[in-house]
Amino acid sequence: KHKKELKENYPYLFSYIVHGEKIKTDDVIISGKPTCKSRPAWWNLGIQNKKDFILLQFRDKRNWTPIIKKQILIGNVVFVGNYKNKSNSHIYNVSLNSAFTILQTELTGRVNLGDGLLTTYGPDLEIIKVLDIQDISQSLDNEFKKVNASFKNQIAKPITEEIGTENPYEVDLKKVEKFRLNIDRLFLKSLGYNDKNEREEILVELYKSILHLIKSRFAKARSLNSIKNHRNKIEFSVYVEQLKQLIADEQLIPKNNFAFLKKIQKLVLKITADTNLQKKVLIYYWTEFFNEQYDEKVIGNKDQGVLF
Repeated sequence: KHKKELKENYPYLFSYIVHGEKIKTDDVIISGKPTCKSRPAWWNLGIQNKKDFILLQFRDKRNWTPIIKKQILIGNVVFVGNYKNKSNSHIYNVSLNSAFTILQTELTGRVNLGDGLLTTYGPDLEIIKVLDIQDISQSLDNEFKKVNASFKNQIAKPITEEIGTENPYEVDLKKVEKFRLNIDRLFLKSLGYNDKNEREEILVELYKSILHLIKSRFAKARSLNSIKNHRNKIEFSVYVEQLKQLIADEQLIPKNNFAFLKKIQKLVLKITADTNLQKKVLIYYWTEFFNEQYDEKVIGNKDQGVLF
């Protein structure tokens, strides 16, 4: 009776439930997974209160803190949090996306997985320091609001692209993206570094330190003799989630056609250099999203069928 009501009143939800009771991942039906199975209705997540920000659990070269503006549902490969003082959210947003926070995650994160992936779990994130301003001038507050407003529709890029180089010895503030400089200059200014030359010197050293740490963790990954064994320690879903995130960042609309396939084939190159893993990620995503077998020829023939 319950499902009949869902089918009549919420057809899309009903399709989702049917899908989850048929599809298997790791040889287990989704609805039979421990977390889902423990709920009275496996698909019902209950009431979720809106959060203010997302703290990533896995970081590659893109190291950022997404800000939540609307009520959204989030998977289990990130952490979420709330600000105690909502009136200062614009200050915290800037602080969490500053190079200072990136440096902290590089220092506290774990570099024990394959592909140089940086992992930050709850205990690692709890020790991260965030700018806490009790008294701030109106002009400085306005600057924070302006920079915070610039986050809207901003695509998160690898920090190496924002800095303008991967080489710590080639850091030049003239090559750093304006968006990145605005965040970090304001952050230092709020700490009391009012001398422009002093701020610039600190920024150069800050960017150098970040690049050194990134270079170090990727060098460690390459030096591992059993890198494939280390990669297996990462939940496969992490790679799929990365692909989904890239699709969202590129504002691509998933379509069961060859054009969309070619686009995500390019995106998966950013996730891993392992061609076998790339294909596995594509197969998993395509099967999960479109509920059909991943086959380039079949997908290509569909487009031809439309044309002719």
